[in-house]
Amino acid sequence: MLPGLISAIEASQKLARTESYLASDPRNLDLLVMAIDLSLMTDDPARARRHAEAALDHYPGDVLFLARMGTILMAQHEWQGAAASLEQALRRHRDVELAYNLSYCYTWLGRQREAFDTLVGYGAEGELPAHAVTLLVRALHHLRELDRAIELIQAEMPRCQEAPAFLGAASMVYLDNGNIEESARLSELALAGGVRPVEALVVAASLALGRIDADAATRICNEVLAKNPTEGRSWSGLGLASMLKRDLPAAERQLEEAVRYMPGHPGTLHALGWCKILNQDLAGARAVFLKALELDRNFGDSHGGLAVVQAFGGERDAAGESIKRALGLDPNSLSAKFARMILDGKVSDPARFRALVPRLLAGYQGPFGQNLDAMLDDYEGS
Repeated sequence: MLPGLISAIEASQKLARTESYLASDPRNLDLLVMAIDLSLMTDDPARARRHAEAALDHYPGDVLFLARMGTILMAQHEWQGAAASLEQALRRHRDVELAYNLSYCYTWLGRQREAFDTLVGYGAEGELPAHAVTLLVRALHHLRELDRAIELIQAEMPRCQEAPAFLGAASMVYLDNGNIEESARLSELALAGGVRPVEALVVAASLALGRIDADAATRICNEVLAKNPTEGRSWSGLGLASMLKRDLPAAERQLEEAVRYMPGHPGTLHALGWCKILNQDLAGARAVFLKALELDRNFGDSHGGLAVVQAFGGERDAAGESIKRALGLDPNSLSAKFARMILDGKVSDPARFRALVPRLLAGYQGPFGQNLDAMLDDYEGS
């Protein structure tokens, strides 16, 4: 019999004995702590929660039980309740691990600024553990404070370079900051130890897309989604890989999932819009690009994508205005160039157009693709 199984059986037996003692001594602090911890050890958070609730009835405001209740609610993914318990605990007792757990809850609640502010001050009191530094890097990444995140990464790298999660988070920051070489290096280091952090995998998938390696991108994205089915960037990568494979129905489903989890990400909306164009759903594509414009009217490729829809729909004047706006915001707008090609009659072969767009999108999303202008030249000259 495996040691882990013996341990689980012993923990279950000890829990039963502890609960029998609690029946006659329900206010016994040590027994309450033991009952909570043994319930968690036996993977029964609901049972642990009942004991924690009883403990807080007897000892309201007790830091020990507030902290444990926060941990239990985190295990049940009840982030708001967990944060409330941990906030109370942290007000009563300043502790870096309490702060870490509270910050972790805030990240799941989308409160990235609070996640960062709650934890960062503890660095002045001593070296933060690697998992706390990693959370700070992630918070800055979500806040799009990439330069500040890189400063933190560089300062903490000597201490945290053996932590795969830290390396994975750092690789994502460098990817989004355009430093592809460093992003690839850190992703490879993070994955070398066998832990395979999600962020390092997302970077690896992005780099595979940039190399137009749809099979590798699909394999890596599926690995990520097996761990975290709500990881939007992997759904987006899977959709782009399916577009490269010319599986447009699958691509559209996958990109819809990506938008579900990342409704505010313009690049994913653009990919979905192009997928709908390729599926000849101009009305659907128009709605997607209009949604992208609602999020940010200063994004050139959102205007350019709408211009493509308008150009295919024969709306020459409207398309021309959208192209003008797109190029005014971004002189290198990929979608605006496509729209101009359509208006100029250079996109006359639907099969060639359908073959080129996924390659262009992969190159646009990823860092190792062919130069976009060169690919457009290839299309015009072929």
